[in-house]
Amino acid sequence: TSVFSVCLAAAVGCVCLPPASMLLGQHFFVWVWEHMAESNERLALLAYWLAVTGAVVVYMAVCFPHKAMSTLPKTVVRKSYHLLALALFGPGQLLQPETLRLAYAASFALLCTLELVRGARLGAISRVLQSFVDEHTDERDGGVVVLTHIYLLLGCAVPSLLSPYATQEGKGAFDLLLALSGVLIVGVGDTAASVYGSMRGRTRWHVSACHKTLEGSAAGAVSTLIGAGAAVYMSTCYQTITHHNPPPMGDRVATAEYVWACIGVGVATI
Repeated sequence: TSVFSVCLAAAVGCVCLPPASMLLGQHFFVWVWEHMAESNERLALLAYWLAVTGAVVVYMAVCFPHKAMSTLPKTVVRKSYHLLALALFGPGQLLQPETLRLAYAASFALLCTLELVRGARLGAISRVLQSFVDEHTDERDGGVVVLTHIYLLLGCAVPSLLSPYATQEGKGAFDLLLALSGVLIVGVGDTAASVYGSMRGRTRWHVSACHKTLEGSAAGAVSTLIGAGAAVYMSTCYQTITHHNPPPMGDRVATAEYVWACIGVGVATI
């Protein structure tokens, strides 16, 4: 375990952080601190993320040892994490998309690191992670490495990362939904389709080896449309109340710097 930790720290501290700091023009951690302290809204969003995550961790610590969730269908338990992704990432995309992208990078690095630790079986922490994973995996999660949670994160993150200017001044509802599409589909549509389909679905799609139902697919489509409408409405209300229209990303940080900052956050989280 100690050898693994030393090697990981050396790779991050000696290989990854110096180039990121050089390209940012200042120490990486100083850049992150200044970015967060620049806006009270960012600090409030960070506090919200910590509060929600802390509440979930406490809930899992209380319920997991007592098997309190064993009475629920595994599909419902797994999709509850999709709702958690919606609660975490939705407000971030509406209010502070650049900060959300940094958080995506940090989360991706953290999940990869935890999966590496679990797969390497490095003592007690690996056993805890393995026990947790065993409670949530099914027949689709085979092999040594479990990637479902990483796919979930990427499904939410990729549309936002590919739409860096979706919140520029003058952009409309379509641009907002383009960046938010991953969160809506994963957090709302897929959750509704899976839960409703498993509980009420009767009519199967006539496709070989397909276990999806028409009822579940319809629930997913309808819920996604409702979620998209709610997102646009909330964004409009927020901008009307606060008279706030996010400025172009280029006015606050150069695109190249921001890309390197995202990379730096990812490796620093490791």
